Amino acid sequence: MAEMVVENGITGGAELRELLQRFLSLNSARYHHLILRAFADVWEELFAGDPTQMLKQKQKRPAVSPAGHSARASS
Repeated sequence: MAEMVVENGITGGAELRELLQRFLSLNSARYHHLILRAFADVWEELFAGDPTQMLKQKQKRPAVSPAGHSARASS
């Protein structure tokens, strides 16, 4: 889950809340507690600790488009 957040360039609480709302609206209420727990874990891992941690994680991976191709143009 944290990897998806990083790969999609989500860098703040407002973006994470928007993603949470999407997950909640797309899933049955019986799964909401699991979704909330996963988002709480993501918040702790990426936003509550060292503010440079997410940037460090993002720099380790090449950008990937939704189709799974590298975002960098090949020559």
